[in-house]
Amino acid sequence: MAYEFTRFEGRDVPYKVTVYGLSTCGFCRRAVEFLKEHEIPFDYLEVDLLPREERLSLKASLANEFEVRVGFPFLVVEWPEGRREFRVGFIRADWEDLLL
Repeated sequence: MAYEFTRFEGRDVPYKVTVYGLSTCGFCRRAVEFLKEHEIPFDYLEVDLLPREERLSLKASLANEFEVRVGFPFLVVEWPEGRREFRVGFIRADWEDLLL
């Protein structure tokens, strides 16, 4: 299923960042501000604004792929060699360790 992500541009980084968030989530807003502050380009999707079936399908897909209970923000980082990492929630120190 193709989702309509919002793209935020930034500096060149050696990875691709995708963030799944909620329109009402304060931690999601802080995560977005963190990425903008560090000029990290990312794709962003507000999951709660999707139709119910799409929202449930996306959450199930993320839970299955990463074998974790999905919470928000949900960060996915992909490196060129195919390695993928994720973070659930916004803990600044964790995001700094992964992205900076």
